[in-house]
Amino acid sequence: MRVAVVVSKKTAKTAVMRNRIRRRFYAAIAPLLKNIKQGGLMVFYPKKEVATTPFLILKSEIEATLRKF
Repeated sequence: MRVAVVVSKKTAKTAVMRNRIRRRFYAAIAPLLKNIKQGGLMVFYPKKEVATTPFLILKSEIEATLRKF
C-alpha cells in the first residue's frame, strides 16, 4: 500500500508547518499499514485544523477512516 499526504499552501502558509502536518500524518499512518490490503494508493488531503489537533485524536480519526477500506 502506498500512501501520500498532500498539504497545499492554502492549508499551511509556511513550509515548516506543511512538513509538520505531513510528518504527523505519516507517523499516525505507519503502524496501521500492516493491517491494510496491499496493492493500492491512498492520498490524504488534511485540513488546517490538523496542525493543532492532538496526536491521539488525529490517529484515532485516521484509524476510523482506514477501517472503511
